[in-house]
Parts: sequence; C-alpha cells; structure tokens
Amino acid sequence: MTKNLQIELSDDIYAAMLILSLVTRQSPEEMAAEWVAMAVTAITGKPLQVAKSMSMGSPLGTPLGNILGMATGIGPYDMPRTRGGKRPQAMGAVPAPNKEAAKATYQLKVTLRESKPPIWRRIQVPGSITLVKLHRVMQVVMGWEDYHLHQYIVDGVYYGTKDPEFEVMGTETVNERGVKLYQIAPDVGSRFVYEYDFGDGWQHQVVVEKLLPAKAGATYPVCIAGKRACPLEDVGGVWGYQDFLQVINNPSHPEREEMLEWAGGAFDPEVFNLEEVNDALRRVR
Repeated sequence: MTKNLQIELSDDIYAAMLILSLVTRQSPEEMAAEWVAMAVTAITGKPLQVAKSMSMGSPLGTPLGNILGMATGIGPYDMPRTRGGKRPQAMGAVPAPNKEAAKATYQLKVTLRESKPPIWRRIQVPGSITLVKLHRVMQVVMGWEDYHLHQYIVDGVYYGTKDPEFEVMGTETVNERGVKLYQIAPDVGSRFVYEYDFGDGWQHQVVVEKLLPAKAGATYPVCIAGKRACPLEDVGGVWGYQDFLQVINNPSHPEREEMLEWAGGAFDPEVFNLEEVNDALRRVR
C-alpha cells in the first residue's frame, strides 16, 4: 500500500534544505526521502521505500516540488509555480517546442538578485537563440567577463556544460548547446535563473515580459534599457560587493585606496552605458 506524505517546513529549515541541495546536487525531495527512509528503518529495523515525489512546503503552503535550483536566487515566498499546477519537467527533459514562440522576439528582464538598489537589464532576443549564445549575451549586457562557470536552472532542471564531477554527484546537466530559449521559457511570465560564478554565486532572475513579432530590419540581440554598473569580478558575491562599496565611499576607511587600486583606480556603481553595451552585442556570435 502506498501512502502519500506531505511535510510542512519552518522557514529556517526550508531555506537550509534549499542551500544544502546545492551542495549535495540532489533535489529536496530526494534528500527528504532518504532521511525519512533512514529514520523509519532505524526505528523499525525494516527497510523502507519512500517515493521521491513527496509533497513539501513552507508553512505558507508554497510548494517545494522539484525546484532545488531556485535556491540560487528565488526565496521561499516568490518561487515560480508551474502553469496549471503541473509538476516541473523531469530532470534532464527538454520541454516540448512551442512553434509560435520560436518565431517571436523575446523581451527579457534580467535582474541581479539581492542587489540593492537593483541592477537590471532589459533585452530583446530571438526566441530561437540557443542557451549557449544567450549566455554570451548575458555576459555582455550585465558586464561580466566570462571568467567563471555558469548554468541555467529551470523548474529544478540544470542546463549548462556537462561536467563529469557533477554527474558523479548524481545531478544530470542538460547540454545547453542543444536547447533554445523558447523551449525553456515558452510563454509570457516564464522565468528561470541564470547563475554565473558558482563561488561568488551571482544569480540572475530572468523573466519573459513580452513575446513580440520580429521587426523588419531590426538587429537582435539588443539591450533597450538598464540600470547600474555590474559588480566587479571576484568581489565576493552580493554581500562582498556591498562591503566594497561601503569601503570606497568612506574617505577615512584605511582600505579605501587599496580597494580603489584593485578596482582600476575608480568605480561608479551608478554607471551604465547603453550605447557601449549594444556596440558589444553586435559582435556576439
């Protein structure tokens, strides 16, 4: 006989499991299933099989589902739900194509999560753009220098460069070269995470704002708006960046000159040059 199991989690435990899932490369359901099986076996002395599809949620009822990747930037109260209440795609699965979306021009809002005030870009790209090329676009529009690894996380599925180390740890990564934007984000309102530099953990929330017809003679990709400068590479993530800004904005801080020298002599967090970004985008292949 099969029994359904629903687990209600406190906010602290909920957040801890999401963080732990990044280390173990398991979904929270898989971790919880193993823990329940071990606990029952220890008590009864009998092996227990627990399905990995158990339902878990926060006290507010937010479904955990297969959204371990959302630990890279979407908190317990704003995790995206699958449309129509459906569960996310199985790990490794590429969603069925949407032919209309494939022909459309996507308007995306890209926001660096936890940045205050927010660092964001609004871009337009073909729906048929590959995730490999979209990565190059993200690097240019945000201002990164592509020194580190990256991945996309869509409803708990990882897309990126296949890494034997991650495969050994039990997480399958879908090769991004075979996937296009319209396949992972078929509708207006679709969202996913683009993560860059697993050490600093720069997590970008990407939201599909509009699906537009391609304009005759228009060149894509194009950035149409944005605010604030990209943080420096290897600054230590969002919190390290905030510390850096506090230091350079304090003339009496003993590390100010050293920090400014490391930053190249000067740094203005409010600067964003749309013309320069679009000039660089024209060279993206």
